[in-house]
Amino acid sequence: MAKEILEYNRNSPKLIITSAAGHTRSNTDLADSLMIYLGVSGAERTTMDAHMTFFSPDTDVMVLIIANYDRLPKSTDISLASHVQKIEPLWVALGPDRAKALPGFHAFSGADNTGRFSRIAKNTWFKHFMNAEEHIIEAFHNISHDQKLSENTQSRLE
Repeated sequence: MAKEILEYNRNSPKLIITSAAGHTRSNTDLADSLMIYLGVSGAERTTMDAHMTFFSPDTDVMVLIIANYDRLPKSTDISLASHVQKIEPLWVALGPDRAKALPGFHAFSGADNTGRFSRIAKNTWFKHFMNAEEHIIEAFHNISHDQKLSENTQSRLE
């Protein structure tokens, strides 16, 4: 499908980015980040009133788009398997700090590999995330930016 989307939009003025083996020339783990990097890079080269759509059914991609929404065009969405989701309402509902911390939370709570972490469902963890104090949000933000988890960040999450 990614190949067909790229072919169909070859002459389109829209910036089209898809993630599929052979089209990103990256392994699966890096393809998600590469999509966001290319999206941000494209946004820097165009006006912020452009429209950008990511095509991916992957939760990891959506999490990264939300976390980097402030660097993408304001009219950014993701085409999922069942619908197209606008990113702005998600960013607004989370707020900038929680949006930036979302990748750390997503990794900490079991990502999309399992519906539970420590026998607690993802939606329960998300409620805790939305009600968490600022130092917890900062710790989740640090998870996705620090190469090594500091003792301070680790103690905040325990």
